[in-house]
This record gives sequence, structure tokens and C-alpha cells, in this order.
Amino acid sequence: MKKTYYNLGLMAYKKGRLDEAIAYFNKSIKANLRVSDAYCVRGCAYDDKGNIDQAIFDYNKAIKIDPKNASAYNNRGGAYNGKKDFKKAIADFNKAIEIDPKFDKAYRNRGYTNWQQDKFDEAIADCSKAIEINPSYALAYYGRAIYYYEKLKHDKKRDPNHVYDQEKCGYSKAWQDLCKAKELGQKIIDPKLIKGIKNGLEAEKQNIAL
Repeated sequence: MKKTYYNLGLMAYKKGRLDEAIAYFNKSIKANLRVSDAYCVRGCAYDDKGNIDQAIFDYNKAIKIDPKNASAYNNRGGAYNGKKDFKKAIADFNKAIEIDPKFDKAYRNRGYTNWQQDKFDEAIADCSKAIEINPSYALAYYGRAIYYYEKLKHDKKRDPNHVYDQEKCGYSKAWQDLCKAKELGQKIIDPKLIKGIKNGLEAEKQNIAL
């Protein structure tokens, strides 16, 4: 039974039964089985419950036990992002990528943190890398669509006469990514984003400034 504590916790977590998952991970840790992973996913459960400080404590424990646990760095980066500590978040995503250069989620998460700091080019590049690694990553396409759109709005607000390269960052690029995300199963799509990109597409066709 002891060998299954972690797996039972993981199953409970995936089904959203967070307290049950935490209880199983507690048993896994006590039994000294898959301890780093148990702390890591227990941290996710606490994070989902809104207890970010406890989540960070668990990610710290996971990393201390296994300094090569890329998921723990990625998850801790997400927790720091939730606390608006962007410097620490970026550092953790960088470390996760250093450990696992093919970690698509770490690139996507770093992109999200870059976007929150208005670093649109970096955010777009991170999502592009995530898509290169995993061409079926719907959330990365959706994120990149947002970042293309937000970059266009930001640049126009800063300079109403700004001329952008439609091939590199146009509304058509945003629309393509939005459609691809939906095709791949992205269920939650902001209606305001759809409307904004469509308006931008019309402006591109008519060659008028927004």
C-alpha cells in the first residue's frame, strides 16, 4: 500500500480532490517514498487552495531533496508569479529550463511572467519556443495570440503613428494562433480578445490606423 500513496495522491489531485491528495502525499512523505515529487505535487495542491506560502514551502523542500527537480522550480516560479515577485519567478523558470531544455510549460510560464511586465517580444519568443517543443500545446498558442494583440495595442497607445510589421506581429498572426488554440482544444477564450483581433483584421484590410 505504501508504494501507492504517491500515485493515489496524484490521482486525487488530478480529479480536484485537493484535501484527499494532500493526505496521501503526507503519507508518501512519512513513508519516505518519492519524497521530492510528493512535496512538489502537494505544493500544487496547496497552491490550488490559495495557500501560496505553504506551496512555496513545499517546493523549497522538493528542491532541497532533489536540486534537479525541474517541475519544482517551474511550480515555485508560478507561485512567485502569483505573489507578483517577477524577478524570482523568472529565475525559477530559467532554472527549470536549464535543467530540462525541453520543458515546454516552463517556457510558456516564463512568457506569461514576461507579458505581465510588458515584455511582449520576450513573451512571444517564449511561447514560440514552447510551441516548437510541443506543436500541440494549445495554451501556448492562446498565450501567443494574446501577446501579439497586446503588443499591438501597447505600441499604438505609446505611438499612434506606429507602423508594425504584419508578417512578424500583425492581427492575422494573432488570429491564426487563436484559431489553432481552439482547434487544439482551448476551451476558455476571452470574447473581448476575439472582438479586438477581428477589429484589427478589418483595419489591416482597409489599411487604416486603429
